[in-house]
Amino acid sequence: MTEADPPWEAVGLDAQAEAVYRRLLTHGGGTVDDVVASCGLRPEQALSMLERLHHSGLLSRRSSGEFLTVDPRHAVRALVESHERQLAAVRDAAEPLGAIFDEVRRSHTAEPATRTISGPEAVGDCYYRLKQRARHEICALDRPPFLLAPNGPLDEAAVRRGVRVRVVYAAASFDAEGGWEELGSLVSRGEEAKVVPALPIKLAMADRFAAMVSLSLDGEGTECLYTEAPPCWTP
Repeated sequence: MTEADPPWEAVGLDAQAEAVYRRLLTHGGGTVDDVVASCGLRPEQALSMLERLHHSGLLSRRSSGEFLTVDPRHAVRALVESHERQLAAVRDAAEPLGAIFDEVRRSHTAEPATRTISGPEAVGDCYYRLKQRARHEICALDRPPFLLAPNGPLDEAAVRRGVRVRVVYAAASFDAEGGWEELGSLVSRGEEAKVVPALPIKLAMADRFAAMVSLSLDGEGTECLYTEAPPCWTP
């Protein structure tokens, strides 16, 4: 499979299923015995594979036990749309699941709007949730020392969902080998970046609703100040 080939795993079919399907396409269909002979599968494996493709809508089945291929222009589109509906249902569950998450957190502790967060795990969790919650804009001042691994994929995901990402970096952020290449990669993915000689703090802010700022820059401390306020975003 080349990079240009479709990622069949996204619709529940692995490389072996794709190989069997392509073989059946070239012959208009086939039987269990045909798949055993051409693909080197055991009879029970061949039957299971054909049933998977049939269940996916890519094959029809005759009463004789023969499987026939369905026009992929219709069958593949229907398969993709089915998975899109399933993914949409999972996405729609995010809000009620988030409500459960918030309720559990509230039941365990009444967190003030402004508080100090300590420890690498807690700070990292707060930082990731801050960026994941953003829907309009992420602004940041970034400089060493770094507690977390580079978060380019997280910023890229934000840009893909329409979030504007703006970051001012201290030049020392790119001292490591490949650092400036990484900056170019971030910008190519949609981030708006500016580099300055130095920065006095590390800060991240999402939607003018929540922000966190480091309380230590000595490489030893893992404390930050986190604050949030009611949404005040105006387009």
